[in-house]
Amino acid sequence: MTDRFSKHQGRLTPTLSLKSAIMVVVCALAGCGGDGFQQGNNDNDGGNGGNDGGGSNTSGSGGASIGVLTDAGAFEVNFTSDFSSSNNINITIDGVESSASELKNGMVANMILDDDDDLPSNLSEGVITDLTVDHVVVGPVTTLNPLRVLGKPVIVTADTELDGISNDDINTLEVGDILRVSGFISPTNDAVLATLVDQQENVANWRLTGNINNLEADTRFEINDLGVVINGATSENCVLRDGRTVTLTATPDDDFTGDGFTTETELDTLTGWECTEFRLANIDSGDEDIITLPAEIEGMITRFTDATSFQIGDQVIQSGSPTYQGGVQEDLKVGVKVEVEGTLNTNTNELTATTIKFHEPRIYFFVPGINVSVDNTNSTVSVLGLSIDTTDLTNDENSILLDANPDITQQIEIQGFVDKDETPYATSVRYRGDDNRENVELQGIVTQASNDRFSILGISVAVSNNNSIEDEDLVFVNGGQVNSNDAEANSVDARNGSFSEIQLPIDEDDDI
Repeated sequence: MTDRFSKHQGRLTPTLSLKSAIMVVVCALAGCGGDGFQQGNNDNDGGNGGNDGGGSNTSGSGGASIGVLTDAGAFEVNFTSDFSSSNNINITIDGVESSASELKNGMVANMILDDDDDLPSNLSEGVITDLTVDHVVVGPVTTLNPLRVLGKPVIVTADTELDGISNDDINTLEVGDILRVSGFISPTNDAVLATLVDQQENVANWRLTGNINNLEADTRFEINDLGVVINGATSENCVLRDGRTVTLTATPDDDFTGDGFTTETELDTLTGWECTEFRLANIDSGDEDIITLPAEIEGMITRFTDATSFQIGDQVIQSGSPTYQGGVQEDLKVGVKVEVEGTLNTNTNELTATTIKFHEPRIYFFVPGINVSVDNTNSTVSVLGLSIDTTDLTNDENSILLDANPDITQQIEIQGFVDKDETPYATSVRYRGDDNRENVELQGIVTQASNDRFSILGISVAVSNNNSIEDEDLVFVNGGQVNSNDAEANSVDARNGSFSEIQLPIDEDDDI
């Protein structure tokens, strides 16, 4: 991938080109299993890997969809699909045969669609023949602040569905409570952006998907902060090695629920593990003349392979000139969650994208360090008076968040997203060259608009003439200026700069 950097624009721009019209949704659920839709790391690229990963070849399929159930009863995915189920639909949850009544909003579902005689032109509707849900982690809460389940960092936002939790308040949880967590795993730090946190009274087995670290042959290894004792457990086709992504299964361990539990307690009830990959299945139309099928895939970007393609998990996506919603091309970075819609080439199993959606609208700030402050106690970074949450998802390559006084001689770039309550979260914080008070860039949701100014998440932006931007729009401002030495000052002068509106996901405008 080639990055562009202009002195007039601080954003790094990936030079990507999406090739032809197609639609595929990639689900970034860690451990999406069944029919080849699994998340993992490939050993030959230094971090993604396990089995051969193609999945079963499903003859007579009409498409594939992996994404978040937003209306489980109606098989709705990401607010847009209108799926129905076949009479003989196969549903599995965590490897166990299940029924439609056990599906919940927020689960990340892997679906294969029937061709139903006529192949659909997209995935707005279809008949589901197979539906698989695999939770990222099933087990006890091991720490509360920050929230970790079996040592796995879990980030909860206003977009996260909560089920079975007292008063729908995550703060009512206690260490030892049993949770099932669906969501998407960050490739940079193995944390989970949760789409569902579901409290259970008890479960038959615990599960955990993540990357192997600190392997001691035949004895123990670690995933995130959890030590795992092998204790004679085996796997039929997956050899443990550092960096490999696996899904563990274990019987409940009383040491994690009793008074004797500490953060050093190790899991010693392991029953086995599987190597996991994340890619679309090898579906087949059943007609040798039809080699492309509609598909959708949602997940976190794991790498850029070349100037025209990137990956979500192990799924290769060919790119060119897609329509963007909720963000722009420059927002495509490793660790960013997207939904890609397009068509799947059933010969190469590569996806070509026509639409890329950021369901959590992207925010961006490029400002002098003097206008940034850090609150380590409350895990926030403030930009021009706007407090942005930092979490285990935040990539801090220059350790800025460890210093309450960032370098005021440098420009600081902050990337992230907002949830439906307009709470901002940082996914990346880094230094980006010498400070320049006359080259400030902002991107975010407009919270107040008038003829000569608008506010982006409370930051006031003066403009020469605004006859287009309204409240709740997503806007990018380029070439703004700041005149204050105060990190809490919340105004930018963009009268000599420019601004433009960014299209939001059409079906979700009312949710922002």
